[in-house]
Amino acid sequence: MTNGSEAGGVYYVPFDGAGSFSVIASSQLWPSGPSSDSTRVCWGLGNITVPCSLHDGGSFVLAHDNTGTARSTAIVGGEAYWITNGTSDLRRFPLDGSTDKATIVATYETGGFSGGRSLVIDGNRFVWVVRDNKAIAAATLEGPLPAAAMTVAKLPLVSPNAVAVGANAYYVVAEDLAEMGGLYRAPKDGTGVNATALLRQSLIEPTIAVDANYAYYTDRNGGTIYRFPLTASLPDGGAANAEPIAKGQGSPTSIAVTDKFVYWLNVSGANTGLMRVAK
Repeated sequence: MTNGSEAGGVYYVPFDGAGSFSVIASSQLWPSGPSSDSTRVCWGLGNITVPCSLHDGGSFVLAHDNTGTARSTAIVGGEAYWITNGTSDLRRFPLDGSTDKATIVATYETGGFSGGRSLVIDGNRFVWVVRDNKAIAAATLEGPLPAAAMTVAKLPLVSPNAVAVGANAYYVVAEDLAEMGGLYRAPKDGTGVNATALLRQSLIEPTIAVDANYAYYTDRNGGTIYRFPLTASLPDGGAANAEPIAKGQGSPTSIAVTDKFVYWLNVSGANTGLMRVAK
């Protein structure tokens, strides 16, 4: 997890831990979009670099980029991947320290759109959102590189902020006070179709996670964690009640789920830190 600020930090705690944090790095410039595997942590910085470290803070590897902040990262095998905020392209570099230069492995098909974030893995597919094009993008790294990323779905009225992978669909949360954000669903096999609005709701910087039964999402401004049943059948923009499962949180973000708990990070207030609630 990261504490995003001009002198932010990066921390690691296993889900089965007893509440103790390992400080991976401190004095980081606006760290964001962390990812982890069994031994390493990667994150993006505001000075267009991507550090990666072992969980104990040792053996740093640093990648340099010149296309904007890496808002979301992922570790696959021995390589780190990220989406650039400036171009919404997918990039990678090896974690063996053989180079500090990133390689473009997928370019967003429309081109010229910023706001790439929320990188997730769906089988052999990389999926992310492109805020400026109000779209969900995806790329499969097969054949000659760079690959061409496709637009899976559009959200024509709102700005998507985060995406999660369901069994049969992608689920997206969008923010927009004026046009109403909310929760959306898009088919995995779509090509530029409009996502279906499951729930219209004013949200600020929402993040999302899903399990077999629910979509869980955060509202940073409202300080609330919600869940919504994936089996709900609603017309586009139909009214429904999302269930609050935690209220009074301090700018909640970075939500995740396990088989027993829902986790999120509070970045302000008296209860700053990693929080959880039983499902």
